[in-house]
Amino acid sequence: MIRKIVLLLIVLVLSSCKERDESKNNEKIGSSTQKSDVENKVDWKTKIIDFQPTEIDLSRNQFLHDESLVNFLTDERIPKEDREYVVNVILLKQYLYHLQRANQGYNLLTMGSNQNVKSIINYYLKVNEISTNQEFINSAVAYNMLEDKYSTDYTINQLKKSIEAELR
Repeated sequence: MIRKIVLLLIVLVLSSCKERDESKNNEKIGSSTQKSDVENKVDWKTKIIDFQPTEIDLSRNQFLHDESLVNFLTDERIPKEDREYVVNVILLKQYLYHLQRANQGYNLLTMGSNQNVKSIINYYLKVNEISTNQEFINSAVAYNMLEDKYSTDYTINQLKKSIEAELR
């Protein structure tokens, strides 16, 4: 009888140890997911610096076909300011490219043949409360709508100076 009680106690202790180990593993998995989300945010804020337009049509740029970009833009856990920053850099670089190649802006609404690019453009229009019921939205819109909130940002300021030099 005593053996059975001792054996039962041993089984209870071992099972509670196993449950603790499983809960620790679940916590580790949860924290690695959160870390991954933070890395995703940092990745796109850093990665966007390397973005270089290669075509008049934004949809043709393979750099923007990365699904993680759409995930970044739609992830509400990432601060809105960070998502807006990434989209602004994309559109400012594209507008600068338009000026350098053709001395004019192009219609953003015709550049949504790739779903990711369509998401980028729609995100920009939505956060800036620009109606999509227009026939033409010039790529200059990102430059024209710049606010002082980016006045200390090196990348934005360099793009702004380059655009102003092209406009002269």
